[in-house]
Formats: sequence, structure tokens, C-alpha cells
Amino acid sequence: MPKIYTYIAVAIIVFFWLVRNQTIRQFFKSFNHKDFTRNPKGSNLTKEQYRALLVGLINGEQLMAYCDTLETGVSRERLAEGLRDWWGVTDRGSAFELLNSMMEEGHRVYFNVVLDFVKQYPDDGIRTKMIMQEYPDNERVAEFADNLAACIKEYKDDPEIPYSETDLAKGILGWDTGRMVNLARMCYEVGYITQEEAWDLIGSAYEATAENFPDWRSFAISYVIGRGMW
Repeated sequence: MPKIYTYIAVAIIVFFWLVRNQTIRQFFKSFNHKDFTRNPKGSNLTKEQYRALLVGLINGEQLMAYCDTLETGVSRERLAEGLRDWWGVTDRGSAFELLNSMMEEGHRVYFNVVLDFVKQYPDDGIRTKMIMQEYPDNERVAEFADNLAACIKEYKDDPEIPYSETDLAKGILGWDTGRMVNLARMCYEVGYITQEEAWDLIGSAYEATAENFPDWRSFAISYVIGRGMW
């Protein structure tokens, strides 16, 4: 996995600290520093909404979305194309089907199974064979296992990459909730869900994140591991 995504994960931790520290924030403003893209029209989010939106900050950077409004700043055409081509979302029904699925399962439904196979079968060929015997109709399990095994092997001695036993044991809820926040924003902007529905979904993602991670660093690590498996 490219290290750029680890750096983005670290950036979210730094960013959250900065927005809570008025002195440091003003220092950076004096240099016209710009960590993430903000809506030029300004933001009227409450503190609770802003905090909830931060769950999608890493994924939002990949989308090049605004970090401080429900609106992403990405064209409606591009959002609709991305939802259709990457997610199979074309209307209200498919939007809620996807969003509810991500909240209830997401890629978490694969992770523990994949991790068990990676631990039991370090040899790629044997692991794939065993997976296909048990999951003959689900090639994604083998693909995810290959990805995760490659990440663990490549970065096992790299202190910057979070693939320790402790980190892996925490799972990838951060990956699922991080993506879900931005999917809710995208579905809102193309008109598949209402603003109220979008905030309800984002709020649920934040609540799940807050309940499962003691700090933003552990959340960001969960996101990086999930992306590595993906």
C-alpha cells in the first residue's frame, strides 16, 4: 500500500489537534497555511456536525472534498458517475441499500475471516487453495487475503505502517465508517437522500466510531488497515 495513505492518516490526527488548539491554529493561519480544502463560501456547521464529518476526512481527501461542509465541492456529474460506476448506486433505493449495508457490515464482514486465513497459511498458494475450497463462490475473500498478507509482509518492520498484532485485532470499522460518511455526502448531493437523512447517517457513523476508538489515531490506523485489505 502506498505510504501516502499512511501520511494522510497521520494528517487527520494532526488536523484534529490543530482545530482544538486556538493558539496553534492562529499560528498556522498567519502563514496562510491550508491543511485541507475548505468551502470558500464558509461553514455553518455545529461543533457536533463538524466532529462527525471528520470521520470521513481521510477518504474525503482522496475525493478532494471540502472538509467543513456537507457539500463536497465536487461536481454533481462526477459524484453521480462515481456512485454508479464504483458502487452501483443509481437511485434512492440503491443508495439506502448500500449505506445500510456499510453501517451493518461493510468490509468488516470479511476482515476476521481474511485475517484468520492470513495467519494460518503464510504461503500464498496454499492460502488461496484453502480459501477457494471453503468459499468457492467468493473470490473477494482470496483477493482481500492476498492484499492484507502483502501489506503485513511488506511493512512488518516499518514503524510507520500499523500492521502489528494489536492494531490488526482492532478491526477495520474505521475504514467502513470513513467511507460511509462521504458516500452519504455524495448521495445527498446527487439527490438520492435528503440533508436530514445524510446527517442521520453521518451521526450514526460518528457514534459507532466514538464507541469503538479511544482516539483519532486508533481510528486512522483502522482505516489504513481496511484500505490495505481492500
